[in-house]
Amino acid sequence: YFGLSLLFASIVFENYSPYMFDDSAFTLRYLDNFWEGFFYHYNKSDPPVFGISSFTFGIFTGLWCWLHVLTPEQSIHFTSFLGVVAVSFLLLKILRELVKENALVLVLWFAIIFSSKMFLNVAKSGMESPFHVSIVLLAILLFLQNKSRWMWLLLAISVISKLDAVPVVFVIGLTF
Repeated sequence: YFGLSLLFASIVFENYSPYMFDDSAFTLRYLDNFWEGFFYHYNKSDPPVFGISSFTFGIFTGLWCWLHVLTPEQSIHFTSFLGVVAVSFLLLKILRELVKENALVLVLWFAIIFSSKMFLNVAKSGMESPFHVSIVLLAILLFLQNKSRWMWLLLAISVISKLDAVPVVFVIGLTF
């Protein structure tokens, strides 16, 4: 599953739009300041302020910049690539938990992963979506595997990451 996910992410990053758009400009500004040692500063002269869509995406990408391992743009592309690999891999693992026939797993994976062209475009655009969705999918996988401690931790992180995860946490909480 990992090899297929790596191949899939490589194809997405080779063939989809190379342009960053929307919130990625805000994230790049924050990451430029992370690079210079200012934690969550939009303007260096102002106090820290959280102003991007996903806290965990900002922390993860910011860490690479703060350590001077990757430039802000490289950090966003690297994290997005990891997010696409993780989304693909976790989706395959979730489907495998639900369906035992490998051929059907692949058909379902293909149908789901290509059901939203916008997700694949956004995956490379500098947005946090692949990173955030991978956190949610990992929590769902842990739910299916009945690993409640890790599941609740990941669900909490997913809500901290982005409030969009609250309905997912609510539904899983009702069914657990």
